[in-house]
Amino acid sequence: AQEVKELGPDRLLLFYEGLRPVLARRITYFREGFFSRREFPAPEVPALHISTPPPPGQPSASGKPARETTRPGNGQQAVTGRLLEAGAAPYRFDDTQGTSYFVRVQTDRGEKVLWGVELERALAQSRSGVQVGDMVTVRSLGARPVSVDAPRHDEAGRVVGHETVATRRRTWQVEKPEFVEQQAAKAAAFRDDAVPRTTLVEEHPDLTSAGVGLWLGEQFAARRIERPEDRRRLVALVKQRLAEAIERGEPIDTPKVRQAVARDLDGAAPDKEREDRGVTDEPARARTRGARAPEVPPHARA
Repeated sequence: AQEVKELGPDRLLLFYEGLRPVLARRITYFREGFFSRREFPAPEVPALHISTPPPPGQPSASGKPARETTRPGNGQQAVTGRLLEAGAAPYRFDDTQGTSYFVRVQTDRGEKVLWGVELERALAQSRSGVQVGDMVTVRSLGARPVSVDAPRHDEAGRVVGHETVATRRRTWQVEKPEFVEQQAAKAAAFRDDAVPRTTLVEEHPDLTSAGVGLWLGEQFAARRIERPEDRRRLVALVKQRLAEAIERGEPIDTPKVRQAVARDLDGAAPDKEREDRGVTDEPARARTRGARAPEVPPHARA
């Protein structure tokens, strides 16, 4: 035991089943050039504050200085403020990084800069016609699968080629706060089982397609699913996905909703059942002799 204590900070003993103990040199990443080149500054994470929509009849806070918030029930991070600037630039303004896209928002806690390739698309497709100078709410909506070009390195860290790699990229919504609040109210009404569908469609005619989508889900469950608890579960998932699309202001895409519900059901299936269908969480990735797996650049995932 005394000899182990006297090994010092730069050496260690490695134990592995079936092998004799190995005396090895300890690697300290910030002292090794190979690793220190891959060290990035800590990401800037804005503080999150839980808030609820104003009671009916009370004025909205959207015209006041912005706040950072997470909407109850969906966990989607949101930053609200005045849009000062938007454009393409090296990721985090670091010339060694690839090109990404940023928005700069003035909040009551100061300026916030958000990065994401998909922010450009979110601005271009804004349903409330967002322009620089407007009050906006910027929300991260999760991630979607994409294919990106990633460098492949050898064991010495040298780039030996490039490879197309499947990864996930964050998606965004950039809208005026009034639009976000209107859609949240519609989604809440759609989720409310106490509101008759005829009343819902009369008050919000644009929710007709969502009502039809839910009815189709109920008909499918009634005809194809035997156990009542499974039918209720499927209908609840369909309703949840439709409500999320309403809240984002997206047109109701029934096939897309069906695919999302199928993923939800598959993700909740027991491991044995997924294995029987050949589903695995571990991606199959080809390895090149003498080379490590390709690394997806940070700007490509943002």
